[in-house]
Amino acid sequence: MYQCPAKIVISGEHSVVYGKKAICAAITLYSYMNAKVKRVGYTMIDDPVGQRILNRFPTQKQLDLSFRSDVPQAAGLGSSAAYALLISKAIGEQDILESAKQMENIFHGSTGSGMDVWCCYHGGIWQFQQHAENIKLDLDLKNIALIDSGLRKQGGTQATLRKVATQYQQDKGKQIIDKIGTITENIIKNGISLEDIYMNHKLLDELGVCPQPVNEIVENLYKLKIPCKMTGAGDGGFCIAFLEKDQQIPYEYISVDIDYDGVQ
Repeated sequence: MYQCPAKIVISGEHSVVYGKKAICAAITLYSYMNAKVKRVGYTMIDDPVGQRILNRFPTQKQLDLSFRSDVPQAAGLGSSAAYALLISKAIGEQDILESAKQMENIFHGSTGSGMDVWCCYHGGIWQFQQHAENIKLDLDLKNIALIDSGLRKQGGTQATLRKVATQYQQDKGKQIIDKIGTITENIIKNGISLEDIYMNHKLLDELGVCPQPVNEIVENLYKLKIPCKMTGAGDGGFCIAFLEKDQQIPYEYISVDIDYDGVQ
């Protein structure tokens, strides 16, 4: 049995696609892959998307693969990255990370930054930047709450990326991306603050990726002085909030910590 953590993005959604730094963290919410050796036949998995991936990545192993997950799909928590990593590890790919990046692109129908795969593979908290050295961070992150907006991306991550790409063709879109990059730099240097997290979310909203239920959660917690923002590509999914110990909020939530082990 193999397991892989989910992930959150603390800052840098979308701006990371355009060369800015992002901060991501693996969390204690897991997906699992069971690999059972069989005597004859080809490696199979109990999912049509997974089988399509296996057809692109043939293996000499003869396995029956079964996948289960505690990570909600299409929710900004890296479920597709975890799935790709688990397949890559189970079939014995020589370069698990690189193969998983290619597999994840099959999900999204486009070439992503690779941030989710990197973070879930290694575990921990990372400063991630394309074509640069990724640096492990020592941010004080505890009492993390995952709050479900109740919405899921209808067009997938690819549709959301296309929406932001259209914005980025305009000067205003470029300015928003630059501002998100500046906030990320502030958090790397100074840690999480109420205002940086809130402004990060407001900029994502300006990009058009934050539905009203997500915004309502963020605004309500901001009034309570609780740092909260959307996590992931947007158009639905989860918000993340950073609570004080034993702090109560007017929402049901999943409590998670940082996973430091990555894929096992």
